[in-house]
Amino acid sequence: MDGPTNLARIATLTFLGALVLIVVYQALTGKIRLGGLLLKNGAGAGSPRRLSAARAQLLVVTVLAAAAILPLAGDPQQSPPWLSAGLPAVVALSDTVFLWSQYIRATRPS
Repeated sequence: MDGPTNLARIATLTFLGALVLIVVYQALTGKIRLGGLLLKNGAGAGSPRRLSAARAQLLVVTVLAAAAILPLAGDPQQSPPWLSAGLPAVVALSDTVFLWSQYIRATRPS
């Protein structure tokens, strides 16, 4: 790689690494509240909050996709074939499931 491309790659990875550290630090210190990340409100007023399967699957798929892409950040020339079509399709399907569940919940009569 030539100088400017290498410098841009290093700057991008440094920025993303700093962003991850900031978010993790703020989550650990309580500035970013994660208490209800996977919970949805119950059916009626005063009912307990329950685990949302749609939110859980969205979080799991997103974390797995990020874990699959992260090792490729060091060498952009190596792009596996599953990344070109498979991974974005899985993430898009996961997003669709989550958004559909939110739509169903919002349009359900009370």
